[in-house]
Amino acid sequence: MAVHSHRRQVLLFLAAVLVPCIALVGLGVRLVVQERELALGRVAEEQRRVVALLRDELRNELEGIALRQAAAAVARPGFLVTDQYGDPVVALIARVSDGRLVLPWEADPRADATRRVLGRAPFAEQVRAGEQIEFGGGDPARAVAAYRRALVLAEDTVQGAHARLFLARALRKAGRAEDAETEYRKVAALTGVVDRQGIPLSLYAVRQLLETGVSDEAVVEPLRAVLLAGEWLAPAAIYLLQDLVSDLVERVADEPLEPAVRRLSADVAVALARTEHALALQRDLPALGLPVGRSIETEARARVIEATDAPSGASRQSRLPWVRHGPWLVGAAPMPEGEAPLIVAVDPVPVLASLELPAVQGAGAIGARIVFSQGAELGGEPLSPEFPGLAVLFQPPRPDGAAPWEAGRWWFYGAGLALVVGATLFGAYLLWRDTRREVALAATRSQFVSAVSHELKTPLTAIRMFAESLQMGRPTDAESRDEYLATIVNESERLTRLLNNVLDFSKIERDRKTYHRQLTALDEVVRRSARAMH
Repeated sequence: MAVHSHRRQVLLFLAAVLVPCIALVGLGVRLVVQERELALGRVAEEQRRVVALLRDELRNELEGIALRQAAAAVARPGFLVTDQYGDPVVALIARVSDGRLVLPWEADPRADATRRVLGRAPFAEQVRAGEQIEFGGGDPARAVAAYRRALVLAEDTVQGAHARLFLARALRKAGRAEDAETEYRKVAALTGVVDRQGIPLSLYAVRQLLETGVSDEAVVEPLRAVLLAGEWLAPAAIYLLQDLVSDLVERVADEPLEPAVRRLSADVAVALARTEHALALQRDLPALGLPVGRSIETEARARVIEATDAPSGASRQSRLPWVRHGPWLVGAAPMPEGEAPLIVAVDPVPVLASLELPAVQGAGAIGARIVFSQGAELGGEPLSPEFPGLAVLFQPPRPDGAAPWEAGRWWFYGAGLALVVGATLFGAYLLWRDTRREVALAATRSQFVSAVSHELKTPLTAIRMFAESLQMGRPTDAESRDEYLATIVNESERLTRLLNNVLDFSKIERDRKTYHRQLTALDEVVRRSARAMH
């Protein structure tokens, strides 16, 4: 029964200590979890704010670029033909006609001007006469004279350049290679003169010079001049230029001109890639969803009306979109009423690089950058419906999942919780130790009382027994009566000593016991003990 009561007390004690500790730990963990959830919520809110800032910055940057290019296109009619737009991030500007993108070389008026100039009499008649003699009669020597007369009749550079090109061809066929080379060099040095297909005449001259073995500055400089003329080249011209430069690279190997020619080859590759991107954009324009069927201003107003009429909470889009096409961001420039829609292609790399977060006010505390749509697969946040294909990619979290200050705070919470739980358990241990000591002391007292009770019964029993015997008159002789009386006296003294021991024990507990040491005869102590046992 005592064991069962003791177990129940232990269980109650453990419940009284462990339940508050478990509750305290649970509250601490809940506090930490809530704090982390709030921190994640703050991070998500900060990310949304950064996305909005970057979206606004990118929108303003692109709209500024488009507005500047639209103003330049209106002010300068020949602006769309050049490939130097005054802004290094602009890769292409082209008008849209009947839903089709008109690429710069298609809008170049020089090819049409060449057709008109070459058709003027008497120059055209003299050229036809020379061609009839060269090809129909098979007499290049006589054709040389006809072409020289055409050169004399030339009214401008275009007619003169074509006459020299025809003359050099006839001279070469007539076996006058040196004279032909001289004429080819003159044509190669001309810039800005194109044929009916928009191909620079200097490229034809360079090709003929390369076939005759010429590989000096006379062919390198014309190629460089064509590439750096600041105008878009027709696809046929750029492919011809690539072939000529490739041939020249093989010819000047291990020569002083090799570094310059290789740089020229790299520049031609860049120009060719840009031309191919422009052709791909022309082909894919109808599928991009850009407003090319009506004026940009009308489209913009329609989008604003749609955004105004949209129900509350619906996605609104009041700006013209910019879409990704290959390496470019493509958008429509806001042109005035009556003007053909204008498409602007921008190289996004320098534009996105300029949108570093330190430049975005208040966003320096979080790292992010705008990437193309594949960034969304890495956890990126879509930038905006206005910029399909773009996403904001944030810096990955630390390996421990928290910032340094946040990790320090978790350590502080953990240390505080451990300290509180440890103090509680230590206090419980002290209480348990004191309780065990009190229980042991109570058991000792109980044993002491039991022992004292037993010891008190022995002298009392002897005193009563001998007293009753005397009362009953059983001992008849004086010696026996004296012995009975001595026993009663001795047991009374023994009883007194027991009571004095009890009093001494009480004084010891109250720390009031005073000890007086004195000499005592051992034989008397032994005698009393023997008599008590007897």
